[in-house]
Amino acid sequence: MSEKEHCVEVYFDDEEMAILEELSTGTKWSIEKLVYDSVFRAHFTEEAKKRHEAFRSFSSREPIDWGADWAELKREMERDMAWRTLKSMGQNQDDQ
Repeated sequence: MSEKEHCVEVYFDDEEMAILEELSTGTKWSIEKLVYDSVFRAHFTEEAKKRHEAFRSFSSREPIDWGADWAELKREMERDMAWRTLKSMGQNQDDQ
């Protein structure tokens, strides 16, 4: 194995294994390939990386003061959503 390869052992119950075997037969992929592909799509594609980044961004924020005035809180949420949308489109809100 090269430096970047690691082996992971995964345990499935009989029902889960039967499903994997059925999928393997239907796709002609090995069970190992099915599991690897599922993990890769869930965590390592560009789309998955964006989801993970959004989660990290959300979880690193200060707690929301739910006692704040709702109109003010709503304006803040809308402003933040607009900023993220502009940023994802490669625009800076200050340029508007």
